[in-house]
Amino acid sequence: MTKYHGTDEHLTHTAIAGVVFLLVLLVGVALSIGALRGIVRDRVDAGAPVPAPSHRAAATAQRAAATFPGVATLTSSGNAGLLHGEWTVAFQTAYEEYLPITEPALHLWSAARYRLFRAGTSGVEVGRDGWLFTTEELRVRRGDTPALQRSIATITTAVTDLQRRGAVVVIALVPAKARIYADKLPGYSLPPAVSGRYEEALTALQSIPEVIVPNLRKPLHAARATYPEEPVYLRRDTHWTPRGAAIVAQEIAAAAAASITDDVPRTRFRTERTGTEPYAGDLLRFLPVGDRNASLGLTPEPIDRFTTEALETSGGLFGDPVIPGALVGTSYSAGEAWNFAGFLTDELELDMVSVAEEGQGPFAPMEVYLAGDTVTTYPPQVVVWEIPERYLTDPPDHQPDRR
Repeated sequence: MTKYHGTDEHLTHTAIAGVVFLLVLLVGVALSIGALRGIVRDRVDAGAPVPAPSHRAAATAQRAAATFPGVATLTSSGNAGLLHGEWTVAFQTAYEEYLPITEPALHLWSAARYRLFRAGTSGVEVGRDGWLFTTEELRVRRGDTPALQRSIATITTAVTDLQRRGAVVVIALVPAKARIYADKLPGYSLPPAVSGRYEEALTALQSIPEVIVPNLRKPLHAARATYPEEPVYLRRDTHWTPRGAAIVAQEIAAAAAASITDDVPRTRFRTERTGTEPYAGDLLRFLPVGDRNASLGLTPEPIDRFTTEALETSGGLFGDPVIPGALVGTSYSAGEAWNFAGFLTDELELDMVSVAEEGQGPFAPMEVYLAGDTVTTYPPQVVVWEIPERYLTDPPDHQPDRR
């Protein structure tokens, strides 16, 4: 069972919004019925082009007229269109074109709901100062502890496989955006059942023998406190900013430095800022307000873009390419907008093959990697496995990455 822990104020506003929406819907439908009746009759009487009715629709009307004598009165003279299915098709066409509760109306309702109640559709938590959060980070599932234990067992099996191949394994446990910016939540803090989840997961992962698991919450919190005007997570997206990604890459490199031996081929890289572009966050889709985004402050946010290029080519004894590192993970690693893979290769000075995938969660990409040809074609000496914290309390067999 999944439980969402929101504030009482938020739940009250949601209930009020639901009642208001229901009243608006009922009034709209009532007003639409009369309008549609006139529109349909006018269309049919005027001979307006109407899509041809299906054979089934016409046959159904004819059977009804034969079975129920009262129906025959509806098929006389002016109502002959009913017998041939024309009224059915005309009604559908008019409904689609003239029903007031259409997409623009829904956009208007969503905008009003956001402005009046600070609420969006299911899936988003509207925070303070324009911040949005995925409700996945705030959910508490019955049996979180057994699920965490199953996740740790799955991770341990994969880590053991990689270590048997001679790889140094680093697990990047990504703290939830709601954890770093808890003061931007409606209740100013994480729900009690969620507040200790990161430390619990971190302790469990650090208990796996010979695996490197840096605490990424500390440097992200510190960076936010030092330069609050430069966010480490995007306001209207689930993911980190390039700055947040760069900080995590630096922390991983520092934690792994002592474990990467001199025989691991190194490559020098250069990372450069290429400009600033507007970025429409993935959480905006839970606020379908149409062209009212700007007036509500829900516009794309500027994001610095970076590229990372190798300054030299690493090669083997016979000139074959050598790729000693592998990056496995989710959209936090696969997304080009935050350049995490680039920052990581630059900080580690390792050429890395990325097998991170969007929309698959953290476990499926590792399963594919270990079962595929990449792990044998490019034997890993260093593997970084990026795992968002919220997935550790989901069963590993039930984890589509929705971001």
